[in-house]
Amino acid sequence: GNITTYEFTSNNNIAYCIANDGNINYGVRTTDGGTTWTALPGNPLDEDVYALKADHTNPNRIVIGYYGALYISQDGGNNFSLIKNAANSGAGITIAGIFFDNTNIYIGTNEGILYSSNSGSSFSILATTGMPASETIFSFAGAKSGGTTRFFCITADNGDVYNGIFPWDYWGFAKGVYSLDAGINTWNSRMTGITISNDFVMYVGMARNDINTVYLGGSDGATGGNLVMKTSNSGSNWSKIFLTNNNLNIRTGWSGYGGDRGWGYGESCFGVSVAPNNANKVLFSDFGFVHKTSDGGATWKQAYVNTSDEHNAGSSTPQDQYYHSVGIENTT
Repeated sequence: GNITTYEFTSNNNIAYCIANDGNINYGVRTTDGGTTWTALPGNPLDEDVYALKADHTNPNRIVIGYYGALYISQDGGNNFSLIKNAANSGAGITIAGIFFDNTNIYIGTNEGILYSSNSGSSFSILATTGMPASETIFSFAGAKSGGTTRFFCITADNGDVYNGIFPWDYWGFAKGVYSLDAGINTWNSRMTGITISNDFVMYVGMARNDINTVYLGGSDGATGGNLVMKTSNSGSNWSKIFLTNNNLNIRTGWSGYGGDRGWGYGESCFGVSVAPNNANKVLFSDFGFVHKTSDGGATWKQAYVNTSDEHNAGSSTPQDQYYHSVGIENTT
């Protein structure tokens, strides 16, 4: 399902994931680099896990989200303590994103930013201004440079945000894009270059160490294909950087402009991931494929077939070719 995750840590042997046994989604961990996986010993509730996030610099700290409650563990999932129950049991409490900063933890949720200054011993809602009362956070990312900690978020109407929203529920969903600096705590609209009625943004991504470079992923209402937008000036303006018309800056596999499958097959980003310490490295998945960039979106390439089989950017993708799969595309 679309709620799965793979959480790396600074310890090469320790990582976390969401697994499914055919009945329920639950948290698992590996302590031997992925050779074996076991259920988190202290999973606090016998119900579906909707989100699991790990603190990269502290491999024992994880936050887990159920439909109606958030929990934190400081010992690798052996024991958990409650962060917060949902204020609205119908919508649940979502994890839109988390920024771990040593003793400071910021969790973006549909109820606002949950903030802890004591390594997660206690949390409270961060008092903020600037966002309309009718909107709430759907996707959330943060970064820190020098003395500035900055967050970006994508919002939607209060009544539209709940646990379990699918990436393809993008049509008319987003209502705004905002930034906020910790300590000032005022959300500022960052919409220059975004036509929210047609640029269906869903997910925001940042490197942890770059407060100015931000990416948005979703679906482009004008083309019916993937949408990736970027700002290099902290949201003063945005531009589209995944240029699908004639595959202008994209080296393609078997999907692309003119190919066996057009860009409408992938349709919408199912997330956008930025390398934690390198804002130029970005990748996203969609209904069928994975694409990546290493130069901040100036050029892109497919990541689902052997590189020797890919086609040059700036030309139509040929049909009826043979490819060597690397195993992560929708071959059906």
